[in-house]
Amino acid sequence: MTPKNNKQFNKEQFEFAPKDNLRFDLKFETKPVGYFKDALMRFSKNKGSVVAAAILFLLIGFAITAPLVSQYETDETYRQYSYLLPKNPMFEGSGF
Repeated sequence: MTPKNNKQFNKEQFEFAPKDNLRFDLKFETKPVGYFKDALMRFSKNKGSVVAAAILFLLIGFAITAPLVSQYETDETYRQYSYLLPKNPMFEGSGF
């Protein structure tokens, strides 16, 4: 079986690079960007991810503050409702 990219090269297509023109260590022309900064730049370019993150932060904030400002206690139990089945008026008479 032959590879799909079976290209033939001639020796005339290649030439040696001159030794006096080689560059090894060049300074960057821009400031280096760290991993976290690069991730934030890519994240902020995607508007859908920014909106999704705002919604998530809103939900997390609500989940933290709602129990603090609620008037109900978590240790209250109503035993008379513990054996009732869930009921929805839409399903009355359907057998559910």
